[in-house]
Amino acid sequence: MADRATWWADCVATLGLGDVPVPGSRRLGRTAEICERLLDLVLSRQKTGVFSDPGDFPDGRLPSVGGLQLLEDFEGAPRALVRYDECTVLPFNAVTAAHVQIESPALRDLEAWRRFHRSYWEPALAARGVAFRDDLPVVYQRFTCLYPPP
Repeated sequence: MADRATWWADCVATLGLGDVPVPGSRRLGRTAEICERLLDLVLSRQKTGVFSDPGDFPDGRLPSVGGLQLLEDFEGAPRALVRYDECTVLPFNAVTAAHVQIESPALRDLEAWRRFHRSYWEPALAARGVAFRDDLPVVYQRFTCLYPPP
């Protein structure tokens, strides 16, 4: 994998971005295996968004529509550039079948999505002393993978 500067230069040249500064970055998933699986789904355009706990944004700044972000592998190397097309905070129990269509194929069923995300978030919240609730706010982020090209 190329270093970050080379990767970004290729991204800018390929997309004709001009003088766009290097955007912020994030990693999806809590383990290297999950991160790699999620990146593969993003890169294959099967996953077009993500749901997050608002606590995942320690500075309180959520992604904004039109904003760019690098998705990194578990070691911090950039793997994808995404543009946010929608970003909304809504209660966990207000997530609909239409919302979960951004997910990996296995989680596009609303009940499967709820089971998985409840089991994913409960321990993380408990570690912060927060109990899971059905009205827990979640951040729905729909994006388009811009780079690398499909």
